[in-house]
Amino acid sequence: WKIDQSHSQVDFAVKHMMFSTVRGSFRTFEGQIETTGDPRLGKVSVTIEAGNKRVFISIEKKKAR
Repeated sequence: WKIDQSHSQVDFAVKHMMFSTVRGSFRTFEGQIETTGDPRLGKVSVTIEAGNKRVFISIEKKKAR
């Protein structure tokens, strides 16, 4: 199976000093999913273009309580 970019997304979240969370999405990627009769033997292969201008990043800061 080929991963369809129009129906999929690759997201990430990284905590920074427990004060803020940086969230982002990789917009350019491709991949395949290989299935077998035994789910333990299936494979997922994904290639992500992390160094291009199509990476979206947002920063959420926690409010002081």
